[in-house]
Amino acid sequence: MTSSKSWIYTSFVTGAVAAVLAPSGAIAQMPVYMGKASTGEPVYYIGAKAQCGDLPRDHQCWQNPMISYTIGRDQVAAIPNCKQGVFAEIWVDGKLVTRNMKPASKAIQAVLETGCNSVKISP
Repeated sequence: MTSSKSWIYTSFVTGAVAAVLAPSGAIAQMPVYMGKASTGEPVYYIGAKAQCGDLPRDHQCWQNPMISYTIGRDQVAAIPNCKQGVFAEIWVDGKLVTRNMKPASKAIQAVLETGCNSVKISP
């Protein structure tokens, strides 16, 4: 790889990692490919955001951010239970579709872990 291509690649990877590791108050700047769902569809992590308003920082709400991702063409918003490693609620295209779901693929597991870890690095 030439030095200019190497620099471009390094910049892209660094940007993607920074987007995934955005603080809980931010949404990733661009979707990050996480792998394939159990259905074979591509999974992209969009971001995670705590939606706790004026609740104190030690409130349980701050431990479980709203996670945004896509599976194929479906827009997914999920509320995880980070301690149990499950999605407490999953909303697809604005409709509640399931509760207490364990990830069924490595890609969805990565989405859950990335979203849950995003609140650990926030101030």
